[in-house]
Amino acid sequence: MDSVTRLAPHYQGYVDERSVAHVKGWLRDLNDASARLGYEAVLPAPEGERVLAAGRADAFSEVLVQVGV
Repeated sequence: MDSVTRLAPHYQGYVDERSVAHVKGWLRDLNDASARLGYEAVLPAPEGERVLAAGRADAFSEVLVQVGV
C-alpha cells in the first residue's frame, strides 16, 4: 500500500503481570501483524512521569496463537 491508503495503527495489548520488580504483557498492531512495536513502562508522579523501562515487543507467544490473538 502507498502512504495515502495505508491504515492508521490500531493497537491492542494487555498487562498480564505486574509487581515492584517487573511488568509482563503483550501488544500488537492489528493492521500489521509483522510490526515490532516499541513500548515504555511509565511511572506517573506529581513531579512528572518517569520511564522505568523501554523496549520492543518482538517475542512470539504460542499461548496468544492458541487463544486466537
